[in-house]
Amino acid sequence: MTGCCFPVTLDRSRSRRGSSKLCISSSKHRRKENYKGPLIVCFGEMMMNLVPTVLPMSLAEATTYKKFPSGATANVAVGISRLGVSAAFIGKVGNDEFGHLLSDILKQNGVDSSGLLFDDDARTALAFYALKSNGEPEFMFYRNPSADMLLRPQEIDLSLIKKEPVLVLELVLDQHPRNYLEGAHGIVLGDDPYDDKVIMMKLYHYNLKLLIVTEGGRGCRYYTKDFKGRLAGFKVEVVDTTGAGDSFVAGLLSIVAAHNHIYKDEKRLREALDFANACGAVTVTRRGAIPSLPTKDVVLRLLFSCFNS
Repeated sequence: MTGCCFPVTLDRSRSRRGSSKLCISSSKHRRKENYKGPLIVCFGEMMMNLVPTVLPMSLAEATTYKKFPSGATANVAVGISRLGVSAAFIGKVGNDEFGHLLSDILKQNGVDSSGLLFDDDARTALAFYALKSNGEPEFMFYRNPSADMLLRPQEIDLSLIKKEPVLVLELVLDQHPRNYLEGAHGIVLGDDPYDDKVIMMKLYHYNLKLLIVTEGGRGCRYYTKDFKGRLAGFKVEVVDTTGAGDSFVAGLLSIVAAHNHIYKDEKRLREALDFANACGAVTVTRRGAIPSLPTKDVVLRLLFSCFNS
């Protein structure tokens, strides 16, 4: 299960949902007092993906690769920033060429990278992946361990998160999910194939205000104490599904950060989830995670074309 970030208003006329084909200098660290609006702090991994230049093709058959910056939490941070909301990233990379390249990519995309550390003894994480004919990725990770796995609590700059309302974390749950979620009070995002009753039994609890379950290209479901529902996804030409879920998270949090009581307003929540679904849809139309994350204008164009077709 992956989640992210601490902490816009979407106005548009809605029609029916249609289908659409969509072709979609290092800056200095920004100081916190210069942030506009809420700051969303993302804590987790950043890595380099290596993808065969000819696809579909297996990793064993490939002779040349192209590099793409990635990492679930870093994808969310960049996605939030591209949508016009302030984002910061906390994590660790190796003190190597890939690590410094990833740091530059955060800065180039307007993400506060002051929480990014460099490890002299461990390398930046690498992930090789091949794309199947349907656009689904197949990953092979190189970690022994990698720098992102070696971040220690005492190394974290707590000043970034102490006063901010939104924190995004990347979690791998090896126990029952409810054991981890009992302390959660805001939003939990997950991916679960079961029906509503099973989802509620597995994930929902009395402290939780909003539960979102993503369903890939099929859209998402939402649950609160007072209402629940489902929204369909958008039909686009799929090139690469990598980063689509992270783009969804970025889109949703970019709105929720400014409207933290959205779980009480089903109409506004559905608009936010439409926006998030559109973010994910745009992302799958191009190759690579971070390179395919959309700006707000691109997302709104897709929404306009679908709701007015």
